[in-house]
Amino acid sequence: MKVKFKLSRIITQGLIFAGLLPAIGISLFAYVTLTPVLKQTAVHQLSAVHYGNTRELERYFAIMTSQALPMIENPLIVQALVDFTQGAAAIESELGSEFDREKESHLNQLRARYLELAGRMRLTAPEEALSLWWPRSRVGLLLQSRYIGDNPYPYGTKAKLDGHSGDGLYGAAHVRHHPLLRNCLKRSVFYDLLLIEPKEFRIVYSIQKDLDFGLNLRTGPHSGSRLAATVAQAMNQTMPGSLFLSDFELYPPSPNRPSGFVVLPVFDDGQKLGALALQFAATAIETVTNNGGLWQEIGLGTTGESFLTGPDKIFRSNVRPMLEDPKSFIATLRHNGVDEIILTRMEQNRSVSSFLPWTALPDDEVTRGIRHGPEELTDYMGRQVLASHSPITLPGGQQWTLFTTISLGDAYRTLYFMQWGTAVIVLMSILVIGYLGRWIRDRIMIRLQGLSQTISMFLEQLRNLVTQQESTASQQASSVNETNATLAELDSSARKTAEHATKTTSLAENSRDLVSSGIGQLESLRQGMSDTKEKVTQIANHILELSEQTDQIRDISRLVSDFANETKMLAMNAAVEAVRAGEHGKGFSVLALETRKLADESKWSTKRINALVGEIQKATNATVMITDEGSKTMTRGVEMTEKSVLVLHEIAEAMETGLERIQQISLNAKQQSLAISQVVGAMNAINAGARDNETGLAQVVAGIRSLDDAANNLKDFL
Repeated sequence: MKVKFKLSRIITQGLIFAGLLPAIGISLFAYVTLTPVLKQTAVHQLSAVHYGNTRELERYFAIMTSQALPMIENPLIVQALVDFTQGAAAIESELGSEFDREKESHLNQLRARYLELAGRMRLTAPEEALSLWWPRSRVGLLLQSRYIGDNPYPYGTKAKLDGHSGDGLYGAAHVRHHPLLRNCLKRSVFYDLLLIEPKEFRIVYSIQKDLDFGLNLRTGPHSGSRLAATVAQAMNQTMPGSLFLSDFELYPPSPNRPSGFVVLPVFDDGQKLGALALQFAATAIETVTNNGGLWQEIGLGTTGESFLTGPDKIFRSNVRPMLEDPKSFIATLRHNGVDEIILTRMEQNRSVSSFLPWTALPDDEVTRGIRHGPEELTDYMGRQVLASHSPITLPGGQQWTLFTTISLGDAYRTLYFMQWGTAVIVLMSILVIGYLGRWIRDRIMIRLQGLSQTISMFLEQLRNLVTQQESTASQQASSVNETNATLAELDSSARKTAEHATKTTSLAENSRDLVSSGIGQLESLRQGMSDTKEKVTQIANHILELSEQTDQIRDISRLVSDFANETKMLAMNAAVEAVRAGEHGKGFSVLALETRKLADESKWSTKRINALVGEIQKATNATVMITDEGSKTMTRGVEMTEKSVLVLHEIAEAMETGLERIQQISLNAKQQSLAISQVVGAMNAINAGARDNETGLAQVVAGIRSLDDAANNLKDFL
């Protein structure tokens, strides 16, 4: 099966291909060239954000160290630790009896604070707070009852209470030192300041008055905390200037929020007075890692974030998904198989700090700071991220790891945008080029269709012209045939005239012989002359008819000449149109040339015929004149025969003259017959030319059909 291709489709596809080839080439070049550049740009941008956060955290911990170390040498701190230690030791003797008088009331007020703490911790069994963290010593119970249970300020603002001046040594110390220490804390980065005596590790003073106040860390409810272990480590120091850091843990008094402590031993003149513990919360560090919630503004897009992990791979700061959409985040972790207990604690505290382990960390090289990145990792949600990480050294020498991550889709957003943009550009190029190609194709097709219609109209006109030419040629052939028939009759008449002339000559000779024989044959002579007169009359009539036929031959010859001229003009027009048709008109041009030659030959033949006809007319006119004179002579001969035999000699002479003239008539008749034969030959040549012309016209018709087929093929191709 032969497949036909439309010119419009070829033009459109060619234009689209010609337009798309450079567009695709440029797009591929841009993709290959810009992909590594854009990836490197994303890495550099992430590294810049990570570097900034690293510097901020290092500065934050440097501030912590710079603020903590001078405190242990501050006379205010040293004296406050001495005074609060002495006041706590004397509080039972000073306030014990008064507490016992209204013990239930004091206990109920303190119990209400513990239940409030349980509510803030979202414990399912609030009474657990009483059994777990209730003070186990009378000193701790008295301190919490007086400064927490009897404190009129709500939770979170109990630091506003300056103290009770009538509470003995402890009350006096609190009134004197608390406002100064509170102001000192406000100027620092810490959440709370704790003073711990060295014997029982009792927290003898707290600015915030959380529920760890008054408790001892050696045997009390929080003896197993990281704070207790760090305090014991500090208490073992024999020289001042040491600093220890208690890593983040869920610290119930806060309530149960991740908290860390900077612990420093306090000395005075080489004597250990106790320890200073400065509490800092994860929220303070998260202000740095979360960039104040301005993730997109600093170039982290919709998924980028910074967070901290400890050496145990557990988070030390909150993460962005927990802050933005905790429900969806918890659901994702649950789907990933995270333990429900961890998820419950995260929901209660609205934080992942100290709860969520990042089990997908590849190895310890990251947590130990051997490998810094940036590199592609699987994050805590199972996403592929670009991560930059580096170790953060805390006061006291502990090490955390700071991560700055962003999803690959977010990191390479510009690259993906370029890829999509490239695809859109190619698609738009296809649409634009297709539209322009169609527009150009339509313009070309309109021109070609107009040319095709012009060719079709020209072929139609030429077909009509050739049809007329064929009709004219047929009429010419018919006229030539009729002329031939007429000439055949004329030739027959001429032959008869010659025969009659021969007979007349014979009669004249007989008459001449008979004249000498006698008068007796005059009657016979008269009768013969009468017959001869009739014959001469007939000859005259035939000659007149020949003259009329000769005129018709002249008219036919003139018609043939005019037709030849028209044929020549048509051939010239056909040659011009063949030149316009180009390659398709070459065959038709040759045919037009041959037609022109035939017309020239026809015109030359008609000129020859006209010359012959002129000669025939001249001979005919002469014959008519001679015949007329012969008729008159015969009339006079008859009269003379009738009048007198006497003039027999004159008659004989007249007969002799008539005989000569009859012989001339015979000769003329023969010449006429020969001329007619030549005219017949010329007419046969004209007839053959007409047949050749008809054949040429048939070839022209075939050429027109070929051109018509070519025009139709052009229409189909369009």
